[in-house]
Order: sequence, then structure tokens, then C-alpha cells
Amino acid sequence: MHERISQMATAEGVSLNTMLLTLIADAYGWRSATEEAAKETKPRSKRKAAA
Repeated sequence: MHERISQMATAEGVSLNTMLLTLIADAYGWRSATEEAAKETKPRSKRKAAA
């Protein structure tokens, strides 16, 4: 895994640390966006309107 990420960093012209932080941030952002989308698509409870 280290070798592959190192190759990716070299290809992008960035340090290994920068590549790792970018990959982690992208994964976190993707997960957060997925969780937010899931919250938005959950059916809301049907409350009776208060009179």
C-alpha cells in the first residue's frame, strides 16, 4: 500500500504526507456526505398536527 500511495504522490508532484492527508480528507468528506444524504432520505415520522 505504501508503495502505491508513494507512486501516486510522485505522479501528482506532492509529498507522501500530502497525498495521505488528501486521501484521508477525501474519504472523510465522502463518508460525511453519504451520511448527510442518508439523513435527508430517511422518512420522517408522521406527527399529528396540534390543534
